[in-house]
Amino acid sequence: MTTITSRLAILPFLALVGATTVPVNDIDIRTCAPRIPAPLQRHSRFTCPLTLDDVSAQARGPSSWSPWTHLPVCTEAKEPGFEKIEVKDHGENDDGEDDDDEEEEQDEDEDTPQTRFCVYTNNRHGIGGLSIVTTPETASASMGIWDESLPQPLEMAANTSLAYEIIDIPGRGKGVVAARKIKQYEAFMVDYAALVVDLRVAGGSVERNEGYRLLQAAADQVSDPQRVLGLAQTSTAARHPVENVLRSNAFHTALGAEGDEHMALFPDLARINHDCRPNAFPRFLPHSLAVNVAAARDIVPGEEITISYIPLGQTRIARQKALLRWEFVCKCPLCAASEADIEASDARLTRIDELREKVAEAVDHRYSSTRAEKKAALETIRDLFPRLYEEDLFTAYSEQYASIARLYWALGDHGQAQFYAQRSLDVLADQGFIAEADRDKVHLLMRTF
Repeated sequence: MTTITSRLAILPFLALVGATTVPVNDIDIRTCAPRIPAPLQRHSRFTCPLTLDDVSAQARGPSSWSPWTHLPVCTEAKEPGFEKIEVKDHGENDDGEDDDDEEEEQDEDEDTPQTRFCVYTNNRHGIGGLSIVTTPETASASMGIWDESLPQPLEMAANTSLAYEIIDIPGRGKGVVAARKIKQYEAFMVDYAALVVDLRVAGGSVERNEGYRLLQAAADQVSDPQRVLGLAQTSTAARHPVENVLRSNAFHTALGAEGDEHMALFPDLARINHDCRPNAFPRFLPHSLAVNVAAARDIVPGEEITISYIPLGQTRIARQKALLRWEFVCKCPLCAASEADIEASDARLTRIDELREKVAEAVDHRYSSTRAEKKAALETIRDLFPRLYEEDLFTAYSEQYASIARLYWALGDHGQAQFYAQRSLDVLADQGFIAEADRDKVHLLMRTF
């Protein structure tokens, strides 16, 4: 039983590595490329991708559907202009002068096209196909996912033995165990989203039965529906099997030009059970709706593989509260430890939060603080690292190395700054959060200092 509704709180410093960007205003979005036969297209290369729904796709014919392999299945939202629905919750102004504004908003709503949600399927994508339930506009703006070079599933790679197997775990339903030794930071699983669903569909933007019709079509149209429907269904709130699978197993993800919130279902990843101190972690691959899973430490044959469904580094009370949304009480070794061990861990975690906040503040003010204050911040980080190691908070290592580098740079010691900046990138590369080629781009990271 695996239920995940948010990605792990991993925020590597790759976003800080400077890169040349082209201002949006400098791109001529009015110019479309010549029409190239659909099988030869790179779908995101052009600035005018087709926006298809069931009506327009039927009119244009199958040659215009690429990359979709099925005619879109669509329905209309309950309200025109979904984005404006929340405005109805706002009360009147105290001065009573909002009547004209309300009339103007009503006129605007009347002119707003009806929001539609459709099922878009490519039953050859990834391992067993992909169905996306979203708006035509978001589907059109997401063509870049089809142009990414998808990683090959490890079980399909030549001379690679499958590192895991899915078995029944007593008291935990299905689970994943290591079939061989897996080394720390080794990627041993690659998975692809089978369903991606706009949160508004699940949130009541469409009539319930219409929403269920879309969800059922999305599951039925992938090449292996059982890969979706065979997953755990643990939600007591769900009223439809596909809804239950999503509530029990899906991640939050963003899709489209506006980063619209969706839920994404990764069937193999969904088989991995939770542990508050896991031995593995997922690494989501941008723009491809793919994910790989890597070992947080060495994993021995026969050992169950686990990930954390919630951000690492929380106290037991906070963890148990966060996990209640999936309707189970965690009994992992950390949560089932003796009261003395739990209290000691909670004390370390609380102190880690305090120290990280103190370091972040010191880094923010490194150019206005005194030399003594910067050196004190370096000592704080040295005090922090053993606690991070003891609690296995490996995702925080690169952040702290980068903080050391920034503090040394502010102190004028550029040699030490470069040394720790490189260590920060080395950790990110070792953990797989940046490409191996980015390991040597320390000069780009240091531009942010």
